[in-house]
Amino acid sequence: MGIIRSIENFGNKVALISPDKGTFTYSELLAETFILKNYIQGKSFILLVCTNSIETIISYIFALKNNCTVMLIDSKMRARDINAVISAYNHDVIIGPEDVLKTLKVQEAESIKKFFDYGVLNLKTIRKRPFNKNICLLLPTSGSMGSRKFVIISKDNLCANTYSIIKFLGITTKDRAVTTMPFSYTYMLSVVNTHLEVGASILVTDKSLFTRSFWDDYLKHQITSFSGVPYIYQILKKLSLEKIFSPSLNLITQAGGKLRYKIASELVTLSKQHGVKFVSMYGQTEATSRISYLDPKFCDTKLGSIGKPIPNGKMWLENDNFEVITTAGHRGELVYKGPNVSWGYSHDYNDLSIPDQNNETLRTGDLAYFDKDGFFYLDGRLKRIAKIFGTRLNLDELEEKMFDEGFLVVCLEAEEQVDVFFEMEYCREELLNSLVKITRQNRKGFLCVKISRFPRTVSGKINYNDLRKEQNEFRL
Repeated sequence: MGIIRSIENFGNKVALISPDKGTFTYSELLAETFILKNYIQGKSFILLVCTNSIETIISYIFALKNNCTVMLIDSKMRARDINAVISAYNHDVIIGPEDVLKTLKVQEAESIKKFFDYGVLNLKTIRKRPFNKNICLLLPTSGSMGSRKFVIISKDNLCANTYSIIKFLGITTKDRAVTTMPFSYTYMLSVVNTHLEVGASILVTDKSLFTRSFWDDYLKHQITSFSGVPYIYQILKKLSLEKIFSPSLNLITQAGGKLRYKIASELVTLSKQHGVKFVSMYGQTEATSRISYLDPKFCDTKLGSIGKPIPNGKMWLENDNFEVITTAGHRGELVYKGPNVSWGYSHDYNDLSIPDQNNETLRTGDLAYFDKDGFFYLDGRLKRIAKIFGTRLNLDELEEKMFDEGFLVVCLEAEEQVDVFFEMEYCREELLNSLVKITRQNRKGFLCVKISRFPRTVSGKINYNDLRKEQNEFRL
């Protein structure tokens, strides 16, 4: 059992397309992994410094095929943070862009072996304790760029999630995806896993969606499925969402956070006009990506819903006393159970010897409710609740309503106050008037702060940790 095992069956079918390196069939893909085998011993612990490139995907496939444990980090991570990760985890091998490898401070390492534009660096590792052999993958938590905290994914987790997604999206060998997000992001990784597992193909590009060349390649290579987080669709809204709907397109997916209602509504309308399936999904890295999805036939009647659990998964709500909520419309924490739930978190190498800590159950930290038909709706985060003048405010809901008023803001709680950050040239008086109108609270409960730009994670989400640092600085 294990993904990427079946790629040996697809022979001369196109697997990967690179604008600068050309086309790779499945047979050629396998041949490249055999070259890597000359450099790397089986069952090694690999740190893979990721870019949206052929090299990254080939290295990842090698790791899965040879029972290695692979940790993914983004190439944009600062060298000092990569060094801290290496020090904490004691890897056997580092694979990444040569210019990144040359900035690392590692002792007793062999010289870099060339692999296309990447290098392979073998370290002389001595370990005091072995790690669990069922650990397959270590993924950075959403928003933890630079952190040593990783989600522990087993082989069974990865298989369960991959096959589940293939089933409910109906991915076939005829499909062709495109890399729209960083490879190290769990959503993008799930797109790669599902398409390679069925013998489909992927256009591998690091070009920005803002560039004409991205869309030229998109049309040239006849992309059939497009995937994006809310931030991507916000960008495309400015350019025109119509750009996505090429003649070859048959599927659009969205995950990685709640999509603005107006944008979701427009995507649903355009999808119907073009005969394209639109699938809104919900997930977390801690669940190896997907938790639920909204069946396309309900995309308009249940717009805004995260749908129902993926195959082999279960969802329910619990109140503050951990009692199961059985009444529609009542809010509680969303809890998920399924074989794709990760084992827990690691902060250093010693954590990799512990067994599964979650037992297939994940407390998501998300607040939600379900309707009379059993469809679930997100309603904020447990930790995104502020209290001013004795009144609780859901900050996610406040941001959504401010967006509807024409203001793109990010809110953070402070002592008896909410700090409202904005990057556009808004009039503070108009901002305050809208905040008061929405919340019915005194304007003294809000502090409006202009910043140059919102800090974001590699996946495009707001980086609340970095924003909190800015908040602490101006409140000193």
